[in-house]
This record gives sequence, structure tokens and C-alpha cells, in this order.
Amino acid sequence: MPARSKAELQGLVERIKCEYDAGKNTRQIARELQAEGFDISKSGVHRSIKSSREAAGQYEQAVREARVMMETVRNNPNTEVAEVATSMVSQKMLEYVKQIDGLEFETPEQFIHCLAQIAQTQARLGKLRMDYLKGFEAAKGEVLKELADELKQEPELMTRLAEMVARLQPRH
Repeated sequence: MPARSKAELQGLVERIKCEYDAGKNTRQIARELQAEGFDISKSGVHRSIKSSREAAGQYEQAVREARVMMETVRNNPNTEVAEVATSMVSQKMLEYVKQIDGLEFETPEQFIHCLAQIAQTQARLGKLRMDYLKGFEAAKGEVLKELADELKQEPELMTRLAEMVARLQPRH
């Protein structure tokens, strides 16, 4: 975890953000805080504002991702949800890896193993969906065959039922 900034240590982050939002520039904010006895520079104020913006951006991204997840759950209650979740976790882990200057884990193998498990899970989910779709189409074919055998004497009814079965779509 990175060291806390002077603004954080002195409890000034919210105040800096409010002053900046009120129209003051970083130099004005730093001078005002220094006049009150706080040990903070113009660049420290700037870093605090930049950090707040980045945190707000990350929050907005999390909200967007949560909305995507909720929409996926609402429309596709089965395998797509798990696929979206594993994809999001993979993305977050890759973002984390990009931020690391050096791998300083006690056991980096655990991190690599976790990434491998996520990749395997995504592959299994894809295979599961393909198997499900194949099974669904095979079942539709069997239903149509059974209907044809049973309704040889009723061709018009058979045609209507066959059309209905053909329109069936798998639930994901």
C-alpha cells in the first residue's frame, strides 16, 4: 500500500476538493492552508486533487460495470452471468498487475495460479454453453420427430406445432 499523502495525513483532502470545486486554484489553496499552519505545497494540493479525480473515475467505472452486470443478470440468468463476472475479475487483476512496479509477493505462484484458474473457468463456461446449445437443438429435433410420428394423420396440426417448436429459443 502506498504511503499516505500529507493532505491525507492532515485530514485536508475534502477541504482541498471543496476549495478547488469552489473555483480556487492550487496555489491559492496551498497558500491559504500554509497560512493556517499546515505543511503542504502547491504540488501536494495538485496531487490531492488528481488523486480525488482518479478515485471518482474509478467509482464511475465501478458503477458502469455494476450496471452491465445487473443488465446481464436480468436478461440472461445463467452462464453469461458467470462469464461476465470472470471477465471482470480477469480485467481487474490485469489492471492490478499493470500497476505493480515489481512482483514483490511472498508467493507469486499463487497469483499466477489464480489467473490460470480464471482462464480455465472462462473456457469451461464457454464449453458448457456450447454443450447446452447442442443439447437444446438435439431436444428440439427429437420433439419434432416424435410429433411427426404421432401426428401423421394431422398434417396441418403437425405443421403448426413444428413452426412453434422451431421458434423456441434456449434460455441462457
